[in-house]
Amino acid sequence: MEVLEKAENVMIKDNNTDGLVSVFKTKFEYLAELKDFMRAEITAFLAVDLIQKIGDIKEEAQMYLKLSEMYKNNNDEKAALEYMMKANKLLEQI
Repeated sequence: MEVLEKAENVMIKDNNTDGLVSVFKTKFEYLAELKDFMRAEITAFLAVDLIQKIGDIKEEAQMYLKLSEMYKNNNDEKAALEYMMKANKLLEQI
């Protein structure tokens, strides 16, 4: 986690949006593996916010699919379905 936080600081300092998105995605996956779902979701939304600014609908949908999968694995069907529907709505726009 320390390495990811250092990488995040470097990307912020360099104003590297793509790099920051990559760091947030990796951090999300790591936190989801640790079953720290609240921090994972917050990190995913940080990534989504940047992805929306870039305008990459496909990447945004992928983040929602990853959130859906995380909640499915945690047996939270309601949250899993909610994120799946968001992803599908975005994919329809492509």
